[in-house]
Amino acid sequence: MIIIDLGSFIPIYEQIKAGFRRNVGLGVLKPGDDLPSIRELAETLLVNPNTVARSYRELEMEGLIVALTKQTAAIRARHGIEVVLSLCDEPDVPLPVKEALYRINQEALQNAIKHARPERLDVRLELGEGDCRSLTLEPHGDAYRRIVERLSERTRDP
Repeated sequence: MIIIDLGSFIPIYEQIKAGFRRNVGLGVLKPGDDLPSIRELAETLLVNPNTVARSYRELEMEGLIVALTKQTAAIRARHGIEVVLSLCDEPDVPLPVKEALYRINQEALQNAIKHARPERLDVRLELGEGDCRSLTLEPHGDAYRRIVERLSERTRDP
């Protein structure tokens, strides 16, 4: 259960995050448990849904690997595309770097879906010496192969 103190100087979104952390620490929430929807939690706590969304977004950003996993699960569900993840351990990088990697992956996924119309997407996050070395997204499928073939034909023709 998450309790909000409206008289506190702590922002509501921070109180929500702290409530989730407390619930995990107490064993009330376990990894893999479904969280309430943004709307459902907002109605329960009597707060603005944008406040709950911010809490969820910031909690996800604190764990890049979890965020990328959820992001690709949404792609699977929404577009029916197989997504193969190959992710390293959680990178020890500052939150702004994690946010940037998340946004880059989000943009790359949307571009791949829109332009390559893949049947499968491979997403790889590899670590270098203590930090992120590379984030790779590779589309697979007939439409993507045809695009690559057309591009290679153009480069061969004088």
